Amino acid sequence: MQQITANELLKLGKRHKKWNEDVTIELFPYAINNHRYYLAYYLGKFSREIKNIAILSPDSSNKDEALNALKQLVYFTITFDKVENNTKTRAELNFEIYGEIRNYLRNILNSGVLQPEFIDIYDRSYKVVDKTLRLQDEMLELRSRVNKFAQDILDRGYFIDSDIDEVLSLFLAPGWIQFQQFYDSYRYRNDFDVIYKNENNPELIPFFKFRDPKTLFNMTSGIAEEQLKKSLDIVTDKQDMSNFSKEDYFNYWTKKFEKGLSDRYIQLRKIIRNL
Repeated sequence: MQQITANELLKLGKRHKKWNEDVTIELFPYAINNHRYYLAYYLGKFSREIKNIAILSPDSSNKDEALNALKQLVYFTITFDKVENNTKTRAELNFEIYGEIRNYLRNILNSGVLQPEFIDIYDRSYKVVDKTLRLQDEMLELRSRVNKFAQDILDRGYFIDSDIDEVLSLFLAPGWIQFQQFYDSYRYRNDFDVIYKNENNPELIPFFKFRDPKTLFNMTSGIAEEQLKKSLDIVTDKQDMSNFSKEDYFNYWTKKFEKGLSDRYIQLRKIIRNL
């Protein structure tokens, strides 16, 4: 296949564009019989609502092939966009403050100066923070995997059916990682109320080396609870998933997400402009 430039692809999309619309074209094409097919969206210039779609090909004018490509294009591009956005957003977060908190708790626990009634609270909080950081390393690894996955497709020039299966499996991973990060943090959110209250204990002051003196205060339930709950609601669909295994979690979201993809495909099929 001859490589197509972004400008050439945009020119192809503009053939079906009305004067009061903008066109966006998904980056990844699907190939049938060595013909590439791209999914284009036509949006109102001011409303940004999707008015119509088109299936574009620089290689063929076969309308039957184009229509057969639609489902794969919808399933892949929607799923990849979600995976891309979710992993990029989480991977770019700065977790340095969690590293400082982990060091603070670990040093206190190792010092032997902590009063016995506080040991369980500090130990539990240390484990929650340490788990959060280890899970963030998993998120960074996942982000690298997503980048490589995308680059492999760009190098090939199109995606294939097995890529749809892989991107669907990638879609589930960021939510599972975040669920594990948020669940224990929310469950034990009151622990930092005790830790913050205890920060000025003379025996603990030497361990207080935070760049931001309000670090522990910002971890207290009154500050952190609302955002933790919102984040947890997103990755649990506001369901009680406290007893969910990884398999349970994946099954729940697979069923829900694939239903959404199916509905979206049916909707978009009704508004194809060029077939």
